[in-house]
Amino acid sequence: MGKNLKDIFSLYPHVTLATHAENDELLAFYHKTELSAESNSVIYQRGSDFFKFLQERSDHFMVFALRDDEKMLKGLGVLSFRPGYINGVLTTIGYLGDLRISMNRKLIREWRQFYGALIHYSPELPETEYCRYFQTAIIAANRYSKNNLVETKIPNLAYSEFAPYKMINIVGLWSLKKTVPSHVRWADVNDRNALISFLNEDHQKRFFGIDWEQEFDRRLKTWSHFSIQDYFIVHDSRDRNKILAAGSVWNPIESKQILVPRIPAFIRFLSQIASAVPGFLVKPAPIAMKPIEILYLNQISFAPGLVFKEKRKILKSIIQMIFSRNFERDFNMLAYCDFERDNLLANANYLVSQKMPMGLFTVHHKDKNGIIRDEINLKEKNLSPAFDIALV
Repeated sequence: MGKNLKDIFSLYPHVTLATHAENDELLAFYHKTELSAESNSVIYQRGSDFFKFLQERSDHFMVFALRDDEKMLKGLGVLSFRPGYINGVLTTIGYLGDLRISMNRKLIREWRQFYGALIHYSPELPETEYCRYFQTAIIAANRYSKNNLVETKIPNLAYSEFAPYKMINIVGLWSLKKTVPSHVRWADVNDRNALISFLNEDHQKRFFGIDWEQEFDRRLKTWSHFSIQDYFIVHDSRDRNKILAAGSVWNPIESKQILVPRIPAFIRFLSQIASAVPGFLVKPAPIAMKPIEILYLNQISFAPGLVFKEKRKILKSIIQMIFSRNFERDFNMLAYCDFERDNLLANANYLVSQKMPMGLFTVHHKDKNGIIRDEINLKEKNLSPAFDIALV
């Protein structure tokens, strides 16, 4: 008879599953935490409902709470699950996030042991849907995460950098053309089936690919202020029935907020000069310590056979179209995840942007001989992994 989650919890009495009844306590603990990347402090918040963003990310998630002997909250971590493709076969993918731990050596030691045990026994646990494949995203300059996770001393646990990428925050655009090409457009209700088919064909070839037969309608139902009109389609200019690229944009600001104490001077300067420079589009500067309006450009699926130059041209048209749309809520920046193996925005001199190096890591059980379980590697022929930056 296999293990279940109760068996794991019985070994680590300070770790429990949190519920909605603990929402206010979780928020208070989460909101007093800052994550630092070099000299820039980034503050993450979750509005009034800690669980809302998790529900947007996945239908199945767990919030683990770490409490001391007086039942005071001293740490939390989140594990989300979804169906995903590994080598063309649907399985369960786990995403690890939102780790926050107060300094307490005894509790940290117990948390690490619990974490290692959870990854070890997950393939036996019905509560994790027998998940074998775990991933997480880490800011390259975040030494705390690198020291405590990537370079972890937790026995039998291993982190592998699966795919490095850059988080590119676009604040301005040199737009010499006044019109967007006619073969780039926003979707409507009549495009649903074609979009699902096109996205599925692409994602079945990707590691961690999304099952769009299920996920397409789930997002329309679950994501706040999101509709099919937030998907975009790029057609072949000679054949409107042939899709060359598709993706979506979304601003999850109601459930996930990002704040910074200081706005870089060059962003404030851009806003001041934009009106005086013909052909230069720039978004309003964010305000210090107020949630930044970030519009996320989720991963783009391209038709097979397109070469690098064609993809770059398509992406440029998509960004131009996004900047030209009159959104109900304007945005301060457009965020895009550019994997190193794609590099579609390298030397894109038509953009004014900031770049933050990050990495998508996989997390594995490692046996006493150092053998890593279920390790997967991106080979040259593989596409970049499926990964929507809006859900991190």
